[in-house]
Amino acid sequence: VPGYNTEMELALLKEQIDQLAPDLVFLSYVYNDAEPQQAAPMKPERRYQFCSSWLLEQMKGGISGVIGGPLLESKKFEGTFDVMAGFESGSWKWPRSKQALGDLANLCQERGSRFYVAILPGFEASFADHPYQPIHEKVKIWCDEFAIAHSDLLPLVEGVESKPLMIEGDGHPNADGHALLAAKLLEQFPVRWIDSNPDRRTPGAPAR
Repeated sequence: VPGYNTEMELALLKEQIDQLAPDLVFLSYVYNDAEPQQAAPMKPERRYQFCSSWLLEQMKGGISGVIGGPLLESKKFEGTFDVMAGFESGSWKWPRSKQALGDLANLCQERGSRFYVAILPGFEASFADHPYQPIHEKVKIWCDEFAIAHSDLLPLVEGVESKPLMIEGDGHPNADGHALLAAKLLEQFPVRWIDSNPDRRTPGAPAR
């Protein structure tokens, strides 16, 4: 599903966790996971939730179009391509992503499911001088704060050329890129978690 963010992943897990009863919930966090959904229309009450006036926000857009640039900062809840701005101290985006991550951890704990987060690098940029490293650092702090087991894969791929591992014109990893991430993740993942969890399963039930 394109455009999924942490809040949507939380909503999906709430719908499915009781039906699936997973032993392990594995979440891949990428640099734009704090951005709102852009692949589908958003309800007005959600898009304008931080605005004092719907009319004022519409006027901002019209005036900006006339003068060729933003006159006043928009407060609409919408995604941008400037993902770093979403992690600045005054942004409303990263707190929502952080809260959703904490809620995911709490939900898994309540249901007896282990929760693991892998922080993945973007493949459209060099791993050696990665522009989104500050986001990796921030998400690691969140994971520590919520006591979430996690791995940051960016340091593990330094020295690897990212471009041949990227889908051309897309930015996502290709098959070789996924294979690299999987291999590096196995170096960090607690293998004991792959074993059965007797506290959550009826006798003789298969691993899920």
